[in-house]
Amino acid sequence: MAFAISPKQGGFTLVELVIVIILLAILGIAVSHYIGFGTLLYRDVAARENILNSARFAIERLNREVRSSLPNSQQITNNGNCLRFVPVVASSQYLELAVAPAAPSNRVTSFALDGYIFQASHRLSHRLAVYALSSDDIYGASSTTLKAFSDYSDSVNPAEFSFASPVRWPLASPSQRLYLVERPVRYCVLSNGNLQREVLSWASESPPEQVLETSLMAEQIQLLAITAPNYQPPFAVREATLSRNGVVKIFLNFVANEGAESLVFHHSIHIQNVP
Repeated sequence: MAFAISPKQGGFTLVELVIVIILLAILGIAVSHYIGFGTLLYRDVAARENILNSARFAIERLNREVRSSLPNSQQITNNGNCLRFVPVVASSQYLELAVAPAAPSNRVTSFALDGYIFQASHRLSHRLAVYALSSDDIYGASSTTLKAFSDYSDSVNPAEFSFASPVRWPLASPSQRLYLVERPVRYCVLSNGNLQREVLSWASESPPEQVLETSLMAEQIQLLAITAPNYQPPFAVREATLSRNGVVKIFLNFVANEGAESLVFHHSIHIQNVP
């Protein structure tokens, strides 16, 4: 028996197949561009978020450390690319302190320092600061306002600092305030765009002012050329006077997407003028 094929039962023509293939290709290209744009957008947002988080961490860390540092110890170096200061471990009020023209003494008595436990390594790293008014004197090898001590004891009343040799200070603090401080800290914006935190040895140590520890705090910071019309150094210090506190100004220009975008942070830190 023979069966006749109706024209309505025929397959797709070549023209129809070509049209379908072209339409699918156009749709595929559109979808791939859409997905690619979304991926690129996500990558840019993620990179910007990483830089923002890094900047927030660095600014907050700087703010906490600088605000609680020894008054008048804030100093810029390397054309404003570096900021150094002296961290404060504890503070108190002294009761007995040798001040010129009195004879030097090998002891200082004070109210006890809360939570401070003396260790042998502190003979090198810690200093006792009284009425430090000049950053040049603070960082000098023969500082008159920062003294190394050999022992501390709060088992007696009042607490007592001992010195290997008799010492005295040139001026007394109006509020009889003393600070226990540790080795200087320096923040530097390097030429590669990294913000680095460094712990330095004292100028009186051997070797003097050497970098003992380093920590990476942030990346992708752009240093402006000194000749640029909008030049600002990363750090600037306005010294304290009798009528106002000291101020540390921070200017960090973070760049993202290979320099296509920038996030600029201006921040001021006020230092209480209570030496």
